[in-house]
Amino acid sequence: MRFLLTAICALALTGCATTGSADRVKVVYSGLNFYIPTGVVAVGSVEGEQGFLAFKYSTTPGEQFVAFSDESGIDNGGCSYSEFFQQVLELSSENTCDLDAVNSFRTVFDVSSQSGVWQGDQYQAYYFPGDDQKFFVFLVLDDSKAIKIDTDFLDKDQMRAIVAEHVSS
Repeated sequence: MRFLLTAICALALTGCATTGSADRVKVVYSGLNFYIPTGVVAVGSVEGEQGFLAFKYSTTPGEQFVAFSDESGIDNGGCSYSEFFQQVLELSSENTCDLDAVNSFRTVFDVSSQSGVWQGDQYQAYYFPGDDQKFFVFLVLDDSKAIKIDTDFLDKDQMRAIVAEHVSS
């Protein structure tokens, strides 16, 4: 029984992460490829609405992680995710989104001059550095779907490397 459980766990993990190169691990999340640093010590997943998937790099509880989640339920102020994030970052002069939702997001994610967007041919990734080395990236897939990738130890360049296949700047 123990062997069967171990084999099932190994098979399940093989489907979500494989070695991409000597310094990166390929992760498939929401049908897209992402490349995270090697050195993962634990993997956790919670099924459900947000499809949470986390990779731990430390044995200390709550420290050094990279997490993926479906953020399609985030309050986008009644507009598309692209419009919402453009308004959050004040990159658009149009105010098509509910200002309470925009201001709430700005407060929660501590939007600053260090925040920005990486453009791609098909997707945009909006990034928000936070306190205590936290860093959040929202990859907008379409008007109603976004993926959040967050960490507490990677910097801007390392987070950009995770989404590099989907953005060009």
